[in-house]
Amino acid sequence: MSGYVWVDVSDAWHLAPRNVKPDSMFCKEHSKRGVKLYCSASHGKGKQWWVRCRTNPKEAAKSRGFYETDTEAQNVAAELRKELTKGSHADPDRGKITVSEWVDMWWKTKRALDPHTRENYESYLRAHILPGLGHVSLDALLPLTVEQWVGELPLEPSSAGTVFSLLSAILEKAFVNDLMRRNPCKLIKLSELLGKGRRKRKVWSDERVTAVIRTVPERYKLAALVPAAAGLRQAEVFGLAVEDLDPDAGVIHVRRQLKLVGGKLYFGLLKAKGKHDDEDDLERDVPLHPELHRAIREHMHRYPPVRVTLPNEDPEGEPVTVSLILTNEKSQPIRRKTFNERVWRVALELLGIIPPRKKGARAPRAAREHGMHAVRHWWASVMLELGATIPQVAEWLGHRDEAFTLRTYLHATKRAGQRNRKDYDRELTALVAAVYGPATPNKQRAVPSPRNDRDGLTQEVCAA
Repeated sequence: MSGYVWVDVSDAWHLAPRNVKPDSMFCKEHSKRGVKLYCSASHGKGKQWWVRCRTNPKEAAKSRGFYETDTEAQNVAAELRKELTKGSHADPDRGKITVSEWVDMWWKTKRALDPHTRENYESYLRAHILPGLGHVSLDALLPLTVEQWVGELPLEPSSAGTVFSLLSAILEKAFVNDLMRRNPCKLIKLSELLGKGRRKRKVWSDERVTAVIRTVPERYKLAALVPAAAGLRQAEVFGLAVEDLDPDAGVIHVRRQLKLVGGKLYFGLLKAKGKHDDEDDLERDVPLHPELHRAIREHMHRYPPVRVTLPNEDPEGEPVTVSLILTNEKSQPIRRKTFNERVWRVALELLGIIPPRKKGARAPRAAREHGMHAVRHWWASVMLELGATIPQVAEWLGHRDEAFTLRTYLHATKRAGQRNRKDYDRELTALVAAVYGPATPNKQRAVPSPRNDRDGLTQEVCAA
């Protein structure tokens, strides 16, 4: 019958009035004043509230799941009623495929993913999503099922949130393709599910940022200073080249990231933060503060840039050559894991920010709030406090979605204009002077030309 829709929420623990018999057991636990309830055979077993529906009065009602509370069941019923009325519900038979089978189909559409992102997705799927949910059919995947799965993830809240976001993106595609009535992830408040661990990251203090930059070894001080003065990501810092500096325009052209996949380094495309499922080649310009430019020149005088040739865009891509500003003691590209364990973590331990590792013990992975990303987070907050707008900061950070920037830095927008530009410039000048010495008036330091790893230190001079 066209237009017929019946959706019902019933109490599975208690008998309907028409089914009450003289010998039925009275439920003292749930009865209220004026409302007498009698126990059914299912009383106390499983979830209490049952949602059913049908679109043909001649057919038997179909179950749409059991729920803990009447409110939850009513919300599901209301959404189901709306979908059925509009005719937008999925064919239940199509939802019989499992999450694992759908992931196989979804994965074939992701050939354009950045290799590093592909490796991360494969890891999330292999270690967390498929073992926990792969056997579940799409039509049986309820919000409660997902919540239980999230609760069992052996991850920190931030990492669990990342895996959850990937699952949500996968299920959203299933919903768009009419394989599900709804995406259960959309009905979950992740912040409530993960509790206090999901709280907003705290912004580092000015004193902590300064202390960390001063504590890291001299060769790597610039690696800590660049995100503090320009907001670059760690992989972008390690991929920064002489060719990217444009002091005349007062900007840094952010063009690449130094990435590692399968033990192989390559120059990767930039991330476009704000949409989980896609990444674009999003080159951008960020302000080049005069004091940061001076620090870069001083660093290059002490540690000449190195001409490095690596595959571009993916590990098998066409090789490109750039003059990397930051390299390790062997004049080779800096590997992020090595830097984090041997440079960054050591500095944080010396300052008492994190506890020192026990002798002989393997260093645990540092929390994101203590990573190098915290310095970039501090810089973005400072820019907003100096009066920059959300669209400006989103562009500088490489965020495609301005709403994502607003959500992340809402705290800083409340203090917009409270920081003085002259004070910020003076603090940055003092920091650079403490690290590289005071500026010499009317004198530009010559910078050695880039060299290859196998070459000796050349005495040639080039302008940076």
